[in-house]
Amino acid sequence: MIQIGEWQLIRVDFGRVGVATIAGEMRILEQGLHLFEPPDVFLRFVNTRIQILNLPTCVQESSDYVPLLVKANISYHIMDPLMCIDKIQDQGARKIITEVSTATIAAIIRSSTLGDMAMASKKAVKGHEAEGTTFHEKMHARFMSQVGEQLLGTMGIKVTNINIEQLRINDPRLADQISAQAVKISELEAQHKTLEKEGIVKRQKAEIQKDVSQLRAEGEYIVIAKNAEASKLKALAEAEAQAEAVKLQSDAEIAVFNKMSHAEAEHAERMDSSKLSQELALVKAKMEPQAEALKRVKQLAYIPHLPAILHQKAGMFENVPDFTAGPKTQKTRL
Repeated sequence: MIQIGEWQLIRVDFGRVGVATIAGEMRILEQGLHLFEPPDVFLRFVNTRIQILNLPTCVQESSDYVPLLVKANISYHIMDPLMCIDKIQDQGARKIITEVSTATIAAIIRSSTLGDMAMASKKAVKGHEAEGTTFHEKMHARFMSQVGEQLLGTMGIKVTNINIEQLRINDPRLADQISAQAVKISELEAQHKTLEKEGIVKRQKAEIQKDVSQLRAEGEYIVIAKNAEASKLKALAEAEAQAEAVKLQSDAEIAVFNKMSHAEAEHAERMDSSKLSQELALVKAKMEPQAEALKRVKQLAYIPHLPAILHQKAGMFENVPDFTAGPKTQKTRL
């Protein structure tokens, strides 16, 4: 600020604004040079950068009456300088932020148990939980929703972050006891995890053996089914082949029978159709018995005069009754 007689030359730098009364109204001066003449009056500069406020270290009790030492800091900046000056004056902002923040932190700790803090911290170490599950994250969320909205709505101050630097049990003896118990619990949990993993491995092995047995049984069943199906198909094929052979044989016999019947019918028709055929049939009927009788004859002699000789009564032939007294049967002897 430069005073030139009754005039004032104000330079507003980056990261802050100026506040002045112009024509009886309070206004914000942005970056740059501003010249004032009475009755306008420049009031002060307001820092709009992000500022860090270290809260005083305090001891708060949890809901189970365990004293906890808390050390934290707040990051904030003034978003509405006119509201801030009008409500609290910007010089008193840090004091009010400290009081509101300390009261809120105390309320959060009093509503939580030591077990809640330990469980939340443990989950944070594992790294498997979603955002907002650890105690620090829960505390951050509650603080920002309560203090942040309150300061922004009533004083134009925006709290951007709260950082819990330290949160521990204030009683060293109690802290040692809880630490020893935590070690035992960790050992028991490690044993439990080991047993659980061994059980998982055994269950997986059993599942694998079950799957292998099931697959083996399914394979054997498929082989048996295929063999049975093959045997069935083979028997069916053999039966079909046998039936086909019987059918072919029957068809052949039928064809032969039909041909023979047709031939006999034609022969009979031809025999009946001519006189010569009838005579041939008569000769055949006469000659067939003689031919049948001569089948066993090895030699045959033809004597053309034998009938005449046999009928002569003189000569070397005599009747048989002349030689024997037997029946009158004629026999000839040569």
